[in-house]
Amino acid sequence: MTTDLDAWVIRRLLADQPLNGEIDLLAGVHKAMAGYLDSIPLQGRQPAWDAMLAVQADRGAIITALAAVDPLGPLPATVKRRSAHLGDLASASGASRFVWPNWIVRAHFTLLSSNPKVGKTRLGLELAKRIWEGREWPDGQKPTFPAGTPTLWVCGDRHQEELRDLANEYGLSHEAVRLNALPQEPWGGWDLDNPDNVKLLRELVENEHPGLTFIDTVWRATRRRLNREDEVNTIMTPIVTIAQECDASIMGLMHLSKDMDTLGRRLEGLSRGIIKMFRPDPSQPNRRRLGVIGNFKEPPPLGVTLRDGGCDFDSNPPKDREAPRRGPAPEGLEKCVDWLKKYLTPNPAQVQEIRTASDKAGFSSGTLYRAKEESNVEEYVLERRKWWKLPVVQVVQDRNSGISDNPDKAF
Repeated sequence: MTTDLDAWVIRRLLADQPLNGEIDLLAGVHKAMAGYLDSIPLQGRQPAWDAMLAVQADRGAIITALAAVDPLGPLPATVKRRSAHLGDLASASGASRFVWPNWIVRAHFTLLSSNPKVGKTRLGLELAKRIWEGREWPDGQKPTFPAGTPTLWVCGDRHQEELRDLANEYGLSHEAVRLNALPQEPWGGWDLDNPDNVKLLRELVENEHPGLTFIDTVWRATRRRLNREDEVNTIMTPIVTIAQECDASIMGLMHLSKDMDTLGRRLEGLSRGIIKMFRPDPSQPNRRRLGVIGNFKEPPPLGVTLRDGGCDFDSNPPKDREAPRRGPAPEGLEKCVDWLKKYLTPNPAQVQEIRTASDKAGFSSGTLYRAKEESNVEEYVLERRKWWKLPVVQVVQDRNSGISDNPDKAF
């Protein structure tokens, strides 16, 4: 909705009439548009205004409101400003709270983490394709954006060519994937330590209204240490501000640590939703498990199948691969375990020597190797020959228990 004050300020700017702090009285998108017009020379204001107006859903109402204003007239009578109350947070309730319901929160920062080469960028482009084509979300929920809505990418990994190749593979229009860069320097805009790139990001978000904005990856888009709270706040505060003030959903891509936490875990504290993608079963190299946690009702995880040209989703995600089941213990296993421990106490032995001695002792090779597993025997190579030895802790325990007498082995 455009107020009389909004229309008066913008008309004054377009007519090159002076202002006296009235821009600060505006709110939301009108304040952002007025601030931008005020920052550029007069000859650029009308073209910039026409461009901004073209993407406004209520542009007809805005044009009507401006036409009714005399730019040389007095400041409109305004109502005293009040504080916001919870009822003003329309975007924070119901379905409008989310871009992708129960997965991606509107006007906030969301984190997508996985191990390297698991498919974060491919998943991001799959979402970009669905947004551009006006298709349903991966779990079947209705689309949020009209067809033709682009996504915006900050290429922290400087993988612009990879994005182009993947877009070609996905059959995705190049217009669907916008870069945080200008046409004359499409390789730029990735360094978020540069304030000019952050300003450009805000400008492009405001002008092009992307369905999602990706930072791929966050840790490569900055030289700051993401394990320090002060440095994370320095890089992320303007990003979160852009998301909130421009009603934009920004998704940062990151890698996981060996403990399956996000590298730079302080990013998780800034996120309204944390999406993680795993490859739990090595026997299914193209299958992934996708889940999300956040301060909302968490949906069940999804299964993802990576394929040429996109991703397929299902409600049966892969689980961690179970260790192969062992067959029943072979006959004489317990005796073989005792025999092997005595044989390797206190010194290691060559595997060939052990196999010959165990055969003479009446143990099969299968029983011997099962005894090796049960005893946690370690194998190593010395002078091109395999040797077995007991763990150091086991040797000490066996010495303390008196296992040292070995009639089959001469020392």
